[in-house]
Amino acid sequence: MAVKPESRLWQNLKKGTADYPVHWTRLESWATPGVPDLHGVMEGRAFWIELKVEKNKIRTNFKKLMRPHQISWQTVYLRNGGRVWNLVHRPATSLLHLYEGGWGVMEDEPLALWNGQDKDWIGLMDQLRSLMDKPMD
Repeated sequence: MAVKPESRLWQNLKKGTADYPVHWTRLESWATPGVPDLHGVMEGRAFWIELKVEKNKIRTNFKKLMRPHQISWQTVYLRNGGRVWNLVHRPATSLLHLYEGGWGVMEDEPLALWNGQDKDWIGLMDQLRSLMDKPMD
């Protein structure tokens, strides 16, 4: 059976951050729709990441990538003080993009918080650390 693109992204992230001080838990949640794919804890701070693989080479179309219950879950979680991001991989360009969670990604041209090569896991983790150091709105 072929490996799903998001499963491959997860395996690469797990392998690429093995020496980084982060603990990951991968969820396949059918019982609670909208819960993101990954729960992480780094330096005592918890966060969630939704993994997406985008075939479009030019822009990320979250209206096609995200289901309404995913956006809803993220929005409620953010409103209650949690941290959640969307990690998008573009295999055709070998790029990774990190976006804020919640309704903001539904804009026509959401701005990425971070862009990097698909093997730059340390760059991604450094960006996550930086984002977690910022005070929450």
